[in-house]
Amino acid sequence: MRWCPFALCAALLGWLPAQHAELRAALPATELHWGEAFELQVVVRWPAATELAPIDARQFAPLQVELLSAPVVGTASEAVFRYRARALAVGDLVVGPVVVRSAAGAGTASCAPLPLRVRSALPDPAGALEWPGDVREPAMAGRSLLFAGIALLVGLAGVWWWRRPAAAQPGAVVVADDFGAALAALSLPADAAATAAFYRDVKALLRAHASRRHGLRADVATSEELLRALPERELLARCLLACDGVLFAAMQPAAAAHAAARQAAIDWVRTASAVAS
Repeated sequence: MRWCPFALCAALLGWLPAQHAELRAALPATELHWGEAFELQVVVRWPAATELAPIDARQFAPLQVELLSAPVVGTASEAVFRYRARALAVGDLVVGPVVVRSAAGAGTASCAPLPLRVRSALPDPAGALEWPGDVREPAMAGRSLLFAGIALLVGLAGVWWWRRPAAAQPGAVVVADDFGAALAALSLPADAAATAAFYRDVKALLRAHASRRHGLRADVATSEELLRALPERELLARCLLACDGVLFAAMQPAAAAHAAARQAAIDWVRTASAVAS
């Protein structure tokens, strides 16, 4: 791991010039991949007797962070918030700016945004695409390509027919109550072995509700496609990101996070059904 200080900014709103905050990331030696854990630090220089307020984790979006340690008021003039972070999006991301506040509300300091480049966890495709033959071949080869093109169009039409939006089902109140009750009936996982099964069940119920109530082929849609197509996106994202973190990034949330994810799913089923009615 190598520490990369990406951002350093002067203190704001009444803090002395010597007081500032810095956002640091300990990235892998190669490239950062989707779902890969790394350490993130917010380093603040301030008077030793000052107490800092907790940092709102939403400021680290689009990262998902877990607090490892927070500074304690003492004699040190440098306070460090340590987090375990994961990126659940790919491409060029920007984290922050992150604002740190004193507990008494007497001042703030802001870290400049932190740029990150995140690659997909999937390997690159092997080799390049090739034509099935030389297009300059005699007429027989040309007819073969024509038949292949027709077959491709027929296949694409079949895929479109299979994935076409289904007709929305009537009876929104009954649907919402059914899936809300099914989510509420899920038992919270008691150990790590049951965690993946719990989040898999939560996501399956969300997909089933989206298919029946909103007329989507949610069983073959990705989480990003669902967030683009469905109402109440912010509420739905709370649950879907938690599910994807467990199912694809092998995260092990705290016990309180299980109930929060289930409740977010229940709230979305009921709220989104009311919006769509």
